Formats: sequence, structure tokens, C-alpha cells
Amino acid sequence: MKMRFVGDILLANSAFDHGFGYNDYYRKQTLTLPFNLKDGINTKDIGIGNLEFVISSTLYDNYSHKKQLKSHLADSSIASVLSQSGVDLVSVANNHILQHGTNSFYETLDNLKSNKIDFFGTFERPFKTLYINNREVGVFSASLKYDPHYQNEDTYYYAFPVLHLNSKQYSELYEHLTNIEREFLAQYISHAHSNNYHQLFPSIKNEILYMNIATRAIRENIWSYYFIKDLKEFIKNHDYTILYLHWGHEYVHYPAPWQQQLAEFFVEIGIDSIIGNHAHAIQGLEKSNSSFVIHSLGNFFFNSNNPMSRKGLVADLDFNSNEKVDLNIKYSHYSVCDYKTEIQKQEPNLSKSFNNCTENSSLFRNENLNEYIQYAKNGVKVARKYKRRFFLKNMWRISPRISFYVAFQYILRIYKRLLHKIKCR
Repeated sequence: MKMRFVGDILLANSAFDHGFGYNDYYRKQTLTLPFNLKDGINTKDIGIGNLEFVISSTLYDNYSHKKQLKSHLADSSIASVLSQSGVDLVSVANNHILQHGTNSFYETLDNLKSNKIDFFGTFERPFKTLYINNREVGVFSASLKYDPHYQNEDTYYYAFPVLHLNSKQYSELYEHLTNIEREFLAQYISHAHSNNYHQLFPSIKNEILYMNIATRAIRENIWSYYFIKDLKEFIKNHDYTILYLHWGHEYVHYPAPWQQQLAEFFVEIGIDSIIGNHAHAIQGLEKSNSSFVIHSLGNFFFNSNNPMSRKGLVADLDFNSNEKVDLNIKYSHYSVCDYKTEIQKQEPNLSKSFNNCTENSSLFRNENLNEYIQYAKNGVKVARKYKRRFFLKNMWRISPRISFYVAFQYILRIYKRLLHKIKCR
């Protein structure tokens, strides 16, 4: 039996394609399925992906543009499309699932249930146990991505919302940090006291530093948050364990130093395979003894304006009867013209890209952290360039009201970013 993992799935409009994104396309053309997740495998095998959008007809049909755009929002009928396309199990542990509020989150879960799609990655249900060849196989999902929409622990499983340390732990941690990390930690403590640490995280640099510090605290046994405790209990109760993580930084082909260090830690405590999503870009494969680590599968079905985000990996874990687990990699490609994703046996360019990512996956492991921060910043800059170009090219397809709203939000974001830089000087 096989478990097939794919990356991010967005069967909805994104921020820049209102009126012509997938949700609108589907309403006009309901006969064509967007993908076949079981292509090349048995229908009884299990198809698993990351649900990077909200499914709520109540919200979709009664939406006010004064609050927010319909980005990452689809009506309820989309759940049946997921089911018909071969999706059996989805993770809801990601930074878009609460984008439209708590009520829409619970409506999404109800829509999944009514279409016989199982889910995991909530605090109530962080993992799913499957019985394969007389073995208890567990897959645990959590998000490590900062989320401004996150407010309580009754929704999805958010691993590191706040760095909870006492003064003694902070002092102990301080000894293990570099100067740049110490500077950020001082800022973080200052903001945390007034409960406005959220102001630090529009910055990709601060996000990387925060995760570096949190990882260091875990590895040095200074901090043992509920995530680690839950993970150890999960490992103890399963024969084979898979960690399906929403983590890393967007639009980069190499994992951050903290990701590699945290992956090593997870393998050390007993995780057998780690499969990542969220980065919207393919990252390489690392192998430690019998454990597999794929830092990012990239996107599977995602209406992206960035060419690098239309390619992804498909990871098949094959559970043989002889207790051996084989990993097979396939490639997927999203076509922006007809809203379809095809799973391919081989694509030379993508194969070369993946092999390059794998061979150089440790590129930043021992390098100066500033170099990775600059690398991540460049990835975000390129992505923003594609978004601006796409928006300007398609303005004629968007209503004037939405065009104005998007432009206004973009200018507001630039203003807030500049204000943040001035405050941090």
C-alpha cells in the first residue's frame, strides 16, 4: 500500500485573480476535474495534501469586500471536487486556514466531512493513524509558520506561537546565540512584555531569527514546548511516523539552517520521515540512516503567477510487506492556461532542479546566517515582482473596486514596512 503526499492545494481564487481564478472557472466549467491524485497508483492508496484555502459557501455568497478580498476562499461545492480528484486526507495546519475567521474554519471541516475527506492538523486531531501491513503508521501535521490570524488553540495545530521562557531560561539561551540573534531576542522580549511582538514578523529576517532561536532552545533542552511533548507521545504509540510540516520560507530552493537542525532533532527523537510544504518552491531531499527528509514538495495545484511555483514533487511512500518503506519521487506541473495539474513520470528540467537542490541542500547549514537571510529576501523580491506584473497585466479582468482595493492594500503594506524599519533603528 502507498501513501501519496503532495504539497499546497489552492482550489480557490488567489489575491490577484478575482473574477477569473479557479473558483470562478469551476462555476463556469464543472465537468473537468483539476487533477487526478491517484494517477499511477491504486485507488485504494491514500492521497494526502495541504489544504491551503477555506471552503465556505456561507461566507463566499455573502461576502463584503470592505473586510477583505475573497482570496483563498471557495464555495462548498469545491469539497466534492477534491473528493472526486482522489484526495483522501488533508492537513489544515497552515497560515491560510483562519484567513476568514474561526466560523469559516469549522465550516471547512464540516464540508470536508460531508464529502468523506478526512483531515488532521487540528489541536483536537493533530495526527492520523493508518493500519498498513500490520503496522500502525502515524502522520502528524503542524504549522511552524507565523500567522497573524491565529488567536486560540481550539483551531489548527500551531507549533511555536510564542517563545515562553522564564528569565533563567533566557539567560541560559543567551549563551548559545550569535550577536545578531541576541539583538533580535532583546527586541522580542521588549515587544513581548507589551504583547505587541506581532509587529516584528512582517520581516522575513525576524521570522528566520525567531525560528533559529526557538530551534536552539529546543536542541539545547532549554525549552520543551507542548509540540515536542505531543510529538514524543505520538512516536511512542506508532510503528512508523511521518511528520507533515508547514514550515520554511517562501520562494527559496534551500532550507534554512534552523530547518535542517530541527529536522535532525526530529530524526534523533524517532521520526521516520519528514515531508514539508508552504515554501511554494521545491527543496531537496536529505537522508539520515533510514529516514527521509523532503523540506518542501512545492505546490501541487496552485494558481500562481510565479513560474517556479507551478512545479512540485509528488512523494510516494510504499509500505512493502517486508517492513521496508520505499520513497519514490514523481513530478507535477500546473498549467495556468487550463487550470490543471498533471503528475509526470519524468521531466528533465525539473529533475535537474530537484537534483541540484538535493546536492546543495546543506548550502547554508554552516554559512553565516546573514547570507541565508539575504537569499530569502531575494526570493521574496522576485515573487513580488511577478505579482506586480501579473496584477498590472490583468487589471482589465478585475472590477475597478477590487483593483483599487488591491492597490490600496499594496501601498498600505509598503507604508507599514517602512514604518517598521524606522521604529527598529
